Amino acid sequence: VAEQEAAVRAGRETASYDLKFHRTLIEAARNPILALTTVAVIDLLVNALQEAQVGSGLTAHVVNFHRGIYNALCERDGERAARLMAEHVADIQRRLQPHLIKGRGPAAWISAPLRLDETSWDL
Repeated sequence: VAEQEAAVRAGRETASYDLKFHRTLIEAARNPILALTTVAVIDLLVNALQEAQVGSGLTAHVVNFHRGIYNALCERDGERAARLMAEHVADIQRRLQPHLIKGRGPAAWISAPLRLDETSWDL
């Protein structure tokens, strides 16, 4: 999270940090069903956000959610972490909805075959 915050302050690319954050949480959950069902979705959402070009304000907003979730987990407050994650997911869905309605966004990615050789858990 600290690296993503630094990237935001420097105006650098942050999508790789989004992927790393969510994949780290999935791996920490040690739930293979969660892993199978969410990795592709997370990749699609990050790609959709990049395609939608929603602006740097959203990037900072996302990092704030990540910081809150991380802090809740460090404090072993699972209820708060779960609430923040649900809010984070709902927020991203809400922000992407106008782009999906316009016909832009991840439709091409959703119909594209998943290439498992490109899915990496190397963090």
